[in-house]
Amino acid sequence: MKNIATGGVLERIRRLAPSHVTAPFKTVAEWREWQLSEGQ
Repeated sequence: MKNIATGGVLERIRRLAPSHVTAPFKTVAEWREWQLSEGQ
């Protein structure tokens, strides 16, 4: 299984999301913190 915690994945998520939606994270570290706070 590939490690998905890379900047490339975050860029793909940003491109796929609609323009009016803002992600609650900008870096891998913020993404990990967000996942922990969401309980995932």
